[in-house]
Amino acid sequence: MLEKGKQYKDAKALKVHVAALFAGAGRSFHSGNGGGRQKKHICNGAKGRCLAEVRACKQRSGEFKVTFIIPDHNDCSGGKVGARSAALEGFASAAMVSNPTVKGTDLKRSLEQQTGLKVSYSAASRLKVAATRASKEQLEHGYRIMTSYCKELVKDCPGSIAVVQRETTGRFRSLFFMLGRAAYAAVRSPIKVVGMDGAHLKGKWNGQMLTLTCKDANNENIHVATAIGPVENTDLYKTLMRGCKKNPKMRDFLEDSKTTFYTDQHKGGKCALEGEAPLAQHRNCC
Repeated sequence: MLEKGKQYKDAKALKVHVAALFAGAGRSFHSGNGGGRQKKHICNGAKGRCLAEVRACKQRSGEFKVTFIIPDHNDCSGGKVGARSAALEGFASAAMVSNPTVKGTDLKRSLEQQTGLKVSYSAASRLKVAATRASKEQLEHGYRIMTSYCKELVKDCPGSIAVVQRETTGRFRSLFFMLGRAAYAAVRSPIKVVGMDGAHLKGKWNGQMLTLTCKDANNENIHVATAIGPVENTDLYKTLMRGCKKNPKMRDFLEDSKTTFYTDQHKGGKCALEGEAPLAQHRNCC
């Protein structure tokens, strides 16, 4: 949803979302005067005193940040566009998020059930292609801004650790983050138990997510840290443990001989423990 403060990877991505905003109200728009760093998109009903407008400014990162927005139309006689198509695109995008491999015939049926509109097979196919393209762009944009997100996380949550590793080409390699308050609760707990496990990620980038959990003083599970990488192996488990050990108290907790780790029988977890916490006890949960 277009809103003040939201950032888009470039001017084209911004314009696509502005078009969706105006199309949702059945209106078209034009781009107003602005410098190289400024973008202004105005409803075509502006001559009729419609105030609907979106302004954005280019950031140092190259992204465009929405600085001003009036989404509502008033006294508007601007040119109308296909609001029906815009509405269907929204439903199609939601359907693709919940089921990325949905077939065109199933998407057609779903759209008709949700909207009550008659949707042709060709229209459903076009909507599927558009939704897939938009989803891919959104995913790629998310990985690009992950470093900025980690910096904000560390700033807003004292004691947290967040690290993004990239290839020499700039391509995403791995992510680690640990919440400071969760680590604080873990090291203060008298229950020295740690669980580590992994799971596949869905979507275009079929990576792995590892989690490290502990017990608090009330015997409740705490999700302390997460590592995301391409495969579940020793290196990724080491990334998870080494990230946690950047906190001195977590390092002492994990390396304590009284601490017991529970993992499945994946050899990556065992090898990582032998190198990173050789004194800790290790048990297999399955």
